[in-house]
Amino acid sequence: MAADDWEAFVKALPPYPVRYSADGYLSKADPLWMPGQDTGTPLLFGYEAGTGDSIYFSPKQFFERFLARPWPEGERTPDSIPPACQGNTINNIAEFFGPHAHYVTYCLPGSEQYAGMDWAALRIIRRDDSLLAIVRDAWTP
Repeated sequence: MAADDWEAFVKALPPYPVRYSADGYLSKADPLWMPGQDTGTPLLFGYEAGTGDSIYFSPKQFFERFLARPWPEGERTPDSIPPACQGNTINNIAEFFGPHAHYVTYCLPGSEQYAGMDWAALRIIRRDDSLLAIVRDAWTP
């Protein structure tokens, strides 16, 4: 995904609310958003690791900050997290959505320059043909 693909992203979303998370631990407090809702209203997407500062973005800002990047097609793994995209955040997808939810992980492994600590992961969670959540995860201190 590229930053200029916001319109294509919105068109690909289902006509019902989808959960969004800026880290791997899902919560009922994570925002739900669907096309047609106000895209300018800031939503709480969690808290910054280390400082605890609130992360407020509009859905478009969330897309641009966390999702708009070239996620490699060949790095996805079903229902698991590649070792290069694991950190200290608990992955609670199975507990949160139950046993019938499945997901794929698109992994951007970290660089040698930062000893792999700059990795990022995009997780798409589904149940049957329904999109449930879009989760962006990354290393947190």
